Amino acid sequence: MIVRLTASTVAVVALCCGVLIGAQTGAPRRAEVLFVGSTTPDPARERLATTVRAALAEYGFNFSYTRHLDDLSAANLAQYDALMIDTSHDTFAADQRRAVLDFLAGGKGVIIDSARPASWVQAAAQGAGRVIATAYGDTVQAWTTRDFHDRMKDAVTRAIGSQAAARLAALKIQPLHLTNSPVPIPNYERRDPGPQLQAPLSTSEAAKHIQIPPGFELQLFASEPLITGNPEAMAWDERGRLWIAEARDYPNNLQPPGLGHDVIKILEDTNHDGRADKATVFADKLSIVSSLVFANGGLIVAQGGEFVLLKDTNGDNKADVRETLITGWGTRDTHALASNLKYGLDNHIWGAVGYSGFNGTVGGRALTFNQALYRFTPDGKQMEQMASFTNNTWGLGFTETFDVFGSTANGEHSVYVAIPSPYYQGVSGLRADGKKKIDGHYAMQPNTPRIRQVDVQGGFTAAAGHNFYTARAFPREYWNRIAFVNEPTGHVVHRAVIERQGSGFAEQDGWNIGASDDEWFAPVHSEVGPDGALWILDFYDFIIQHNPTPTGTVARGYQYLNGRGNAYETPLREHDRGRVYRLVWKGARPSPPLSLSTSRPDELVQALRNDNM
Repeated sequence: MIVRLTASTVAVVALCCGVLIGAQTGAPRRAEVLFVGSTTPDPARERLATTVRAALAEYGFNFSYTRHLDDLSAANLAQYDALMIDTSHDTFAADQRRAVLDFLAGGKGVIIDSARPASWVQAAAQGAGRVIATAYGDTVQAWTTRDFHDRMKDAVTRAIGSQAAARLAALKIQPLHLTNSPVPIPNYERRDPGPQLQAPLSTSEAAKHIQIPPGFELQLFASEPLITGNPEAMAWDERGRLWIAEARDYPNNLQPPGLGHDVIKILEDTNHDGRADKATVFADKLSIVSSLVFANGGLIVAQGGEFVLLKDTNGDNKADVRETLITGWGTRDTHALASNLKYGLDNHIWGAVGYSGFNGTVGGRALTFNQALYRFTPDGKQMEQMASFTNNTWGLGFTETFDVFGSTANGEHSVYVAIPSPYYQGVSGLRADGKKKIDGHYAMQPNTPRIRQVDVQGGFTAAAGHNFYTARAFPREYWNRIAFVNEPTGHVVHRAVIERQGSGFAEQDGWNIGASDDEWFAPVHSEVGPDGALWILDFYDFIIQHNPTPTGTVARGYQYLNGRGNAYETPLREHDRGRVYRLVWKGARPSPPLSLSTSRPDELVQALRNDNM
């Protein structure tokens, strides 16, 4: 059948709801729609896809976007319930057309602009599928109207068919609960009406609101009450155990050494059911921990204005040695502290720092820098700046060939460190920033219009992390090619597709590997674990922004004020929730647990052959 939808025929599609009763449901899940956009970059059409995605996500519709007609293959289309085709496509290659016709014959649906339905009349007669003709329009103003959203919701509901709609209904996604906030919520975008307060979701309900790509499965590894603070950083030990830092003092309660409220926990799955069931506090009385890395037989921790080495010398899983390695890290703004500590292939520890910077002495050498990457020896006796960045630097990542990348706040979410700064030293006339901005797009792709961003609105204002997929449990397209950049203000984990370009690299928009319409979902770090899965730290807080705009604004008798960490004070910040997810590819081979020890050197040598960096 072919159904034409216009603003006056919205009600016609509503009859599809009646076919849900008694339908074969299968496992409850969200509905999957593939949006095929223009084969050449077209910001306007991509904006259409983003708008539809954000408007319909809360109802359980997942939209994946592609500009590649090669994705119109039988194998790829089998993962989707409906196909939405951009108006620029009149013809396809023979195998692509065959795949679409088979998609329809198998009972799936295609949504096409009503200006071009004639070429789809034949397709509509190919089987049990549905061709839905509707008017996309060509203006952003039209795409943001409630009428357009309702029309697209009806079109997609009709297109996915009764069985997919029944599976979606069986998921029982609860509507988000929005109320007027007891205190003002900063209205950075000056929306009218202003933002409302969303109630937090349980772990089971929150998972229903997270979109992941077809073929993947999102597994909750740990949450409250096992986690009792916002998870800020993570690392794995030689036994494959997950260690996390829980933030309680962030952002405005930085304490002197030994008097803080942050803790580091070891999370273990002792019964091997995929969920953590044991939490051990390894160290406490820390303050604003921002990163963890294993070295020197212990754990190096970035906290406040110092790096400390914590060790457990008696095997009770509790730190009994606390040694200060490096001091001099700035603390004037707690979202600009040192972070992203990583053990490099050069046997140095690398890290990032924002504009709070460093001003101190290491190994008898005075150093001053900010908004930069740096590296230091594991004993903390030597350190050097490796690259200068342009803003708060919150991302650092290595490829398998030790190419170095980073990301910053405010519109620079992918940066390639082509020639580290030390190589410029003593060479007159050369600029020594050592890096190149390579991000290929401004926009991020949120699953909700309810996002709050101080600046770079609609783009990457809080890009955190730039970790590559350096294992082999995901499909080949990910291997050493896709980096994960978190944008907590947009509630997304972005896929940055990194391709060779001459002697350097260029980034392309791979949309997201995770996104939610839950305003509390705040991914701050994503990294490949020892099992080959992508592990995601969800800070889970309604307020993720640091600074207010403008400072000192009075609303309903409430004045925005900055605290000691240069973040605005608000009772809406919470510290008692947090989630850790594992994103796994359903087609991956089982990953046997890995446990290494210096007492078994043969196993260490064998581990060099492991396909997970």
